[in-house]
Amino acid sequence: MSKRRKSTDTGAMLDLWRPPKDAGDPVGCLATTYTFAPGLFDEQCLARFLEIESEPNREDLAFLLERESRLGGVYAGVLVDQTQAGVEHSYRWDVLPVRIRSGKQHAKLSLLAWDAFVRIIVASANLTEQGYRTNYEVAVPVDLSPEGGNLEALREALIFLRGLIRLVPGPADQSPVVVRAETFLTDVERRARHWTPNRRRQSVRQNLVFTMPAQVAQVPARSSLDEAVKNCRARGGSPREVRIASPFFDGDTESSQTAASLCKLMARAGRRDVYLCVPALRDEASKEWRIAAPKMLLTTPQRYNAKMYVEALPDEDPDKNLRPWHAKMIAFNAEEYSALMVGSSNFTSAGMGIGLRRNAEANLLTIVQHEAFAREGGVLEAVWPEMTQIPNPEDAEWLGAEPEHEEEEQASSRPVAPGFLAAIYRAGARRQVVLHLEAGQLPSEWRVCATGKDTPELLTSDTWQREGRKALVEIAWDAVQPPEKLLVQWGDNESFLPLNVEDRRELNGGSFEVDVRPVGVHDLL
Repeated sequence: MSKRRKSTDTGAMLDLWRPPKDAGDPVGCLATTYTFAPGLFDEQCLARFLEIESEPNREDLAFLLERESRLGGVYAGVLVDQTQAGVEHSYRWDVLPVRIRSGKQHAKLSLLAWDAFVRIIVASANLTEQGYRTNYEVAVPVDLSPEGGNLEALREALIFLRGLIRLVPGPADQSPVVVRAETFLTDVERRARHWTPNRRRQSVRQNLVFTMPAQVAQVPARSSLDEAVKNCRARGGSPREVRIASPFFDGDTESSQTAASLCKLMARAGRRDVYLCVPALRDEASKEWRIAAPKMLLTTPQRYNAKMYVEALPDEDPDKNLRPWHAKMIAFNAEEYSALMVGSSNFTSAGMGIGLRRNAEANLLTIVQHEAFAREGGVLEAVWPEMTQIPNPEDAEWLGAEPEHEEEEQASSRPVAPGFLAAIYRAGARRQVVLHLEAGQLPSEWRVCATGKDTPELLTSDTWQREGRKALVEIAWDAVQPPEKLLVQWGDNESFLPLNVEDRRELNGGSFEVDVRPVGVHDLL
């Protein structure tokens, strides 16, 4: 693969949420993200998905009325890491918190369905302003219609999303949020059951590959790195050249393990080349390079007789706009094929699925078979932007990995205590806030308060103890408007608990919407 190529494929990432011609009416969408901006999802993503023509301004009555009219019975939900799930959102769509004890819900996969079209979006971008507006990101759609599509990719996406739903706290059989998400996935599966399989040339294959922690005995852990190389080997030999672009890494010990695992999966005989594309700056005075990565990423592959090249990730797009690099890409190359994996996985042990600590990650692997006069391989390689090679990387200053709390746009929210499983708002004449609790996991002292115009105390540990330590607590809500958010406080800690509505048909025509700000769009790599 050429060391320097400049991608000319650019486009608006939000345009991927627009239906193509003849897609039919919207059925629903289920997205996954780590950090989350509700305004972006509500006013930008959903507005395009539903083809709302009014300006996306939540204070504008025309937008609200058109959104309510078009949303109707359409499903919309977001699977969010539990640390980011308690932010304000509209009661017209669901927030499902994902709890992974040894990792994060880090995937950025969205499933969009219309009557006659399904789109799977695999991206590196979170549903945030940074992800869709300022970062250097990558996103790829996988499209299906009755005339043809990658049905295997759809099957894998459904399996992955159902796996994430199983990680949503609370009793699934009592959760309207879980039931709505499962019903949507089943509907998509039913609609596509008799669609025509993809008739694309066999020289080009696309597979979804995932990292996932083990959930139950029958569902083993998954590794994006292992699955990607396994798919590559099915098209030829083990890769002889690997090219890695990642903004974040582990500390020295884990980075060494990740790099070693990669090298063990590469071809064992002959030359092996590893290109490491990392955040780096050159000091103008001393002309020395400063690299924001652990040096073990350089030295470990060398112990496996790999030839190392180090390149600096760009911090601006082709139009010279400054864009922090957030894309995650790995290229695998052999004599028989070229392959590119893009998605959410950083080159970390949790992202790649190495060891016990694993995130939930989603990536798309495209493999192009090398054939005479075929052009696909060159198109695949051209995805890589132009990068600057760092000469003599052994002499550069290696700064180590960014602190973990700096990852993903400085997300630092604290997860709610494990005993607080779920909260549901029951609208209608008999308004209630319903809490699902797990007695054995609750702190010794705690309180749950509502936020908004009024901030009443809903429940405390003392009251809960006196009333019998119930797993399901129904609390009367007198105000006409529901609470904006639920705040849980215990010890010196506090966090927000996601609050979803039990039955949207009981809501009063959208008058209970929470005010969140509109955001802009972002160019796709």
